Amino acid sequence: SEALILDNGTIRFGQERRPGIPAKLAMTSELAELMGLYCAAGCVIKGAGRPNSYNLTFAFGLHEKHLADRARDLLKQIFGVNAYETMRTTTRAVSIGKASLALMFASLCGSESEKKKIPPAILEAEPSIAAAFLDAYVSGDGHRYPNGKISVTTVSEKLARDLAWLALRLGHLPGFYATDRPAELEISGRTVKLQPHQYTICLLYTSPSPRDRQK
Repeated sequence: SEALILDNGTIRFGQERRPGIPAKLAMTSELAELMGLYCAAGCVIKGAGRPNSYNLTFAFGLHEKHLADRARDLLKQIFGVNAYETMRTTTRAVSIGKASLALMFASLCGSESEKKKIPPAILEAEPSIAAAFLDAYVSGDGHRYPNGKISVTTVSEKLARDLAWLALRLGHLPGFYATDRPAELEISGRTVKLQPHQYTICLLYTSPSPRDRQK
């Protein structure tokens, strides 16, 4: 295993380019927002054939340029890194090949869809920080109805229960629904294996936004 290097308040792998990531991070609304976008649209991908090679990637819809721009801005503001954007067939991807950063997100928030979770520092945070996470998650992976109802769906039971708990802390009574799914699904001519269950959380928001109500 590769050694970690502590350098002027930052930490990184020995073969990783400077700068490292902050050795200590305060939980702020901006960091909570970035983690909300990650839980909604992010993943960590291990590089093939290279030790400690990991990419942090956010996959947004092609129409979600504002979310891609926001993710890049937050990555630069909090961690001082320049993520790049790639247009794919069905997604707009924001990626950064920085192992220390990718593994931090994987450890705190989960690396794959079925393993996603909300960090305890957000579950226990003051309302404005909790609301920043929830707003970002809904923006990245939620559906808003004209009457103010919001629904979000995930294949991670842990994340679903965390979202319900966060909503309760912010004064909302969530609905929690579990649905069985088929083992496989054909998408664009390819057979894709599915997680056996998906979980839907429904909330009712009224104007102003939940974050504004905590100010």
